[in-house]
Amino acid sequence: MEETQDGDRFGDILFYGVGSDTNSAQSARINITQDGAAGTTRCPAKIDILTSPGGTTAPVIHLTVRADGGIEMPTLRTTAGLTGELWNDSGTLKIS
Repeated sequence: MEETQDGDRFGDILFYGVGSDTNSAQSARINITQDGAAGTTRCPAKIDILTSPGGTTAPVIHLTVRADGGIEMPTLRTTAGLTGELWNDSGTLKIS
């Protein structure tokens, strides 16, 4: 077996729905990817959660949990229509 490298994909879980034309379409996906160099007894990984916004054919990343425990959210939306940003430097979540 060869050593895995940073960025190598370990696996995916795919979720499909059926559209009005009875064709299946990928609606969501969870990716597990190596996130850093492997060591003798460790292999860091990150988890990406993707969903398909309306009007698109491919899921996009909405949440990433990194190997160091950090969380990345490219866009934050709430059901109340609020938006927010997460700043990595201070770890503060601002919702407006």
